[in-house]
Amino acid sequence: MPLEFNSLRIMELRQSPGNILDRVFKNGEAFIIERKGRQKACLVPVSAFSPDIQHMPLEFNSLKIMELRQSPGNILDRVFKNGEAFIIERRGQQKACLVPVSIFLPDIEQQRFNREVEELHRKGEHPKISISATKEIEMRFHENVGDEQITLTIVLPHRYPNTAPKVYALPLVNNTPHRWQDGSLCIFGTIANWNPGEHNIVSLLSLARGWLSSYYQWRNTGQWGSQKGEAL
Repeated sequence: MPLEFNSLRIMELRQSPGNILDRVFKNGEAFIIERKGRQKACLVPVSAFSPDIQHMPLEFNSLKIMELRQSPGNILDRVFKNGEAFIIERRGQQKACLVPVSIFLPDIEQQRFNREVEELHRKGEHPKISISATKEIEMRFHENVGDEQITLTIVLPHRYPNTAPKVYALPLVNNTPHRWQDGSLCIFGTIANWNPGEHNIVSLLSLARGWLSSYYQWRNTGQWGSQKGEAL
């Protein structure tokens, strides 16, 4: 089951580590911990790895919750800089794993991804971020299109941004035009002519929303926006 990550600031972790760990342990939640705008580590359920965690290629060290509460910045730096991994314990029970972000994220430019997520946050966008079984990043945006609710999913593949991302929208009616064979949206000027120096997640989201506007028009009039928006 792919994990769906929520952002967690280090201050939140410092203030209520017990509550955060209970959410991971009891609810199966997963977090990407941020510090000063940088993604420092992933906090995930122990079950995200293996029933026998000792067989994992990572070397896990035990970490008491008190140690995490007292010096979360130092612990996160050890994960971020040194690639260390921890099993966090509370009252003798394994509550969660703290591991490098690279364990879950695909082969992408991490600094660029961080900048683009920060830009989304500045614009008031807070997508749900999950990692697929093939370790691709999926970012979900919930949109209202007329009286319909549609989810836009931007998929960042390995080697992003040099490899073009894809955008999917669900649910759509079966005969919806202007999509590629795999169901991804045909967005003229972005997917067919993706330029990593000019385009990013923010610009792609804007064009995907333009695609939804054309979809809404097509549902109501049978016409699909302007002719230049036609599928290639």
